[in-house]
Amino acid sequence: MSSRLPLFLLPALCQNRISIFRYGFDFTPCENQKPQENSCSFYTGFAIVSSDPKKHLIASEHDITHLTISVPEQKMQLRQGKRILAVYSISTSKFGLGFREGSLQTPLGRFYIHAKIGVGAPLGEIFRGRQPTGVLAVQGGEEDLITTRILWLGGLDEDNANTQSRYIYIHGTNQEHLLGIPASHGCIRMKNTEICELFDRVHTNDQVFILNTSLDA
Repeated sequence: MSSRLPLFLLPALCQNRISIFRYGFDFTPCENQKPQENSCSFYTGFAIVSSDPKKHLIASEHDITHLTISVPEQKMQLRQGKRILAVYSISTSKFGLGFREGSLQTPLGRFYIHAKIGVGAPLGEIFRGRQPTGVLAVQGGEEDLITTRILWLGGLDEDNANTQSRYIYIHGTNQEHLLGIPASHGCIRMKNTEICELFDRVHTNDQVFILNTSLDA
């Protein structure tokens, strides 16, 4: 049996308190990533998933770590309160902005990190259906690959409430040469080394803001 817990079991683990051990999954954390997430988050050997998406709303804006993304600038800031901790070049959708299912557009508004997927995966590993394939991506090519790490977003506004079911992620890419311009199919692309670094600095339930304004606005 695989040592990785299928994602469909995660809500049941929190809501129904199903014993994880009856399924025979290995919950031993890798050395560089301990499962110290917000309450009611579950470590699955390669993913940390929140089942309490509203918890972040009670955090003080002076203390909370969050991400702010500027679509016009194609940049993302990691902030703690008003302090800027890091700035990353990113890529949003080449199809523009929007909320409609199947549009391949990047949504705007307030979000939270629903799940962190890819704990311990090697740099450049390709994910399909949020599952690691064991195959490393080569930079370039036309295919829009999801690599290295995934931060799966959930929406907090009425307009973007379908974000999780649209599978909008922040993730590594095989098209790093296109960072800085809109080129994705709806997700937020990042450089592989940078999503690896960011992954270890954020937590499930941390807020994400995607704005159609500059970061200084």
